[in-house]
Amino acid sequence: MGRPFAPVTLALLCANSIFAQGTFEFTWHGDSNFFQASFQVYYDEIQPGTNFSSALLLDSLSAVNPLGQSYHGGDSSSDGTGSFFPWNLSVQMNDFQRNTQLFMVGGNQFGSPYRKAGVIWEQVYGSLLNCVNYTHFA
Repeated sequence: MGRPFAPVTLALLCANSIFAQGTFEFTWHGDSNFFQASFQVYYDEIQPGTNFSSALLLDSLSAVNPLGQSYHGGDSSSDGTGSFFPWNLSVQMNDFQRNTQLFMVGGNQFGSPYRKAGVIWEQVYGSLLNCVNYTHFA
């Protein structure tokens, strides 16, 4: 009697492994460990020539500044896009209570030897000169 259940069990295990591999998480700590940041995208979005286009990017996006204050991308005041091949990332997250905004920009233009290089910085609204915190990520 145990034999007929073996194909069903195998099929369930294979389906579970497919669903487990559906997303990828990117995490950065910065060269000087100033910022912690992460986001997730679907497997289909890291294929060559595709963009991070699903809501998962912003819904999972979060960053913590050196003071431990957090930014979250899942609200209407934040926006972002990117791609894996070629590497490109452009994100803005706003915190209206602190009157600050956080930017994450990634791409090969930063001259880093690391494939997923970029910068994260935080500033007071409307001020390009008053950078509160700044770090590179790789």
